[in-house]
Amino acid sequence: MTDNPPKNGTAQVVEFPVGDEEKARRFHAEVARLAAQPKGYWLFLIGTDHIQKFGATKEQFEQAIGAVLAEQEKKAKEDRGELRHAEKQQTTAKRESERKQERKEREEERKQEREEREARKEEERKDKEKQKALAAVVKLPSAQHEAELKKVARRLDEDVETLRAEFDELLGDEAEKIRRGIVEPWDEPVEARELLDASTVRQVHHYSRQGRCAHRPAVDRLRLDS
Repeated sequence: MTDNPPKNGTAQVVEFPVGDEEKARRFHAEVARLAAQPKGYWLFLIGTDHIQKFGATKEQFEQAIGAVLAEQEKKAKEDRGELRHAEKQQTTAKRESERKQERKEREEERKQEREEREARKEEERKDKEKQKALAAVVKLPSAQHEAELKKVARRLDEDVETLRAEFDELLGDEAEKIRRGIVEPWDEPVEARELLDASTVRQVHHYSRQGRCAHRPAVDRLRLDS
């Protein structure tokens, strides 16, 4: 039988004695709960009898809640600082990657330009060498032209048919110079009979038929003399 029977017939809640450690645990749990609530709510609540069961005053609750909120704000600032630091690192890494890519592209462009310049120089060198070789073949007796053209083609790695076409054009230009009286001196004295063989006469006669040589009587005399 209880010392205090219920007055209305219902069971009463009996408050058991609570030690200091348990009070402290409950106090801190309530502080953490209230700190998560709007400020107006917890300010009102700690001003009521609600706090009596925690064995703490309004000022103690207010100080404890303020300390929790301050710690939360500090942690939030640190998190924001870490986030900004991470974003800064990411931005720096991105810029560095872009700079590396730009340097790589510039180096590739310079390399390509350098290769193109070298290729043009090589092409010009080969063309000069080819023109010099063809000019030397022109000065040879026509019987030696074909053999010398093949040698030039092998040496310069050129197609012999293409080379022959260029040589024929050069030969025509030489005939035109002769027609116009533009004669370049030979490097050394030569015998005319060694140059004006039957093949040469036929080639000159060929250009005469195309209208590139106006002195047909002179060509006819050359053919008769041969």
